[in-house]
Parts: sequence; structure tokens; C-alpha cells
Amino acid sequence: MTQEEEKYEFIAPREEGIEAADDTTALPKRKRIRPLVVTLIVLVVAVVVLYLYFGSGSASAATVNGKPISESAVTERCNIFRAQNSSFASDAGWAKALLNSKLTPETLREEVIRGMASDMLVQNEAKAAGITVNEQKVDAMFNQLKQSAGGSQGAWKKLLLTYAAANDTELRAYLAQQDLNSQLMAKIAPLPVNSSSEEQAAQYTKYQEYLQGLLSKADIKINPMPKDVPYNVDLGLLQTD
Repeated sequence: MTQEEEKYEFIAPREEGIEAADDTTALPKRKRIRPLVVTLIVLVVAVVVLYLYFGSGSASAATVNGKPISESAVTERCNIFRAQNSSFASDAGWAKALLNSKLTPETLREEVIRGMASDMLVQNEAKAAGITVNEQKVDAMFNQLKQSAGGSQGAWKKLLLTYAAANDTELRAYLAQQDLNSQLMAKIAPLPVNSSSEEQAAQYTKYQEYLQGLLSKADIKINPMPKDVPYNVDLGLLQTD
């Protein structure tokens, strides 16, 4: 299996309280709270709540066994997918791409979240099994990809988008995640020496079933998609009269 095939299979790879004064004698005389002040407080609270649940900030997009996946991280990944092709820049082009892939902005987001959840679960499983990232292997793969770009910044940027990475750090994180997947797959479904292509395909299938099992057992809660995320688009743009 090539790296090009692997990258999509494994993914599609972010209160303070107010203390009461102890000395009650220091408190000023009680004053009646003006209605305007109460109204302003209510409005501020409402704005905060609406932003957290419907804005595109760093609020939680989902939780995986209680651990959050930030909305900003999901949005970044979805934006990278949109940036992979210049024809996706227009809303009509992006809507067409989603429909051709049998996706909506909501289902794209769900797929991204499930991919990120899978990564988190694999990291937990690898840690429990005593598996760590082979940093030398990651460095070798990164350098090989760097060389394939031939020193061209344009070619390197295009390669980063191919791996759904916004920068070098994210590409290294992706390669590290793939290394964990490879090591865990070898542990879950070991192959004999000089294995055949059929045996390798069977190993891959067994590992995918294992990943699906992890996802099905995990407590994954996905919050509603904010309406103002950049990858959201009206699919009705392609409707004809």
C-alpha cells in the first residue's frame, strides 16, 4: 500500500469566580440594581452562550470519552480540504465538490471529527500497548517528502495540502500518527515473513475492523455545526430552474 493510499484510509490526520468579602462591614449600603444593568448582564450572557454554541471559535466541536475536540481544529481541517483545489474557492465549486462526494458541510465535519476521534483512540491504544513513535522513521519520511518537492515552495505547499496539513508541524504529526497506526496494526494482525499481497490486504481489513470497533465503543458526542464556518455552503446554489 502506498503512502497516497494510506493517508485517506486512516483519516480520510485543538472560570474565575467572584469571592465575597469576609469583612461585611466593608460592604457598601445595598442599592437597588437598575433594570438597565440587569438587561445588559442578560444580553452579555446570551451573546457568550450563542458564540460558544453557534460561533466558529475554539469551542468544543465534539468530545471523545470526555476529551474535547476543538471547533477551530475541525474548521482548519475542513478548510484544508477546500483549499486542495482552486475550483473549490467559489461557493458553487465547493458545493459541486461536496455533492460529487455525496457530502454536505455537516457530514464532511462529522467525517473529520470521526477521523480525529480515531487518531485519539489509536494514541490511547498505542500508549496502553507500550508503543511509541519511531522518531527516526518519521524524520526519514519527512525528509523524503521534502526532497520530492525539489526545493519549490509551491510544490511543498501543494504536498502539504495533499496530506491535509497546514504546515510542517502538522505534516510531522500526521506521519507520527501513521507510524503509530502501522505499529499497532502489526500488533493486532501480525504478518508472516514474506507475506503475500492477499495476506497484507487481510491484515489491513482486520485493522480497519479493529478501528471501527474502537469508534463504536467510544463515547463520542458531536455538537451542532456552527453556521458561520468557512466551509459551510448552500448546496442549493447548484439547483437549476
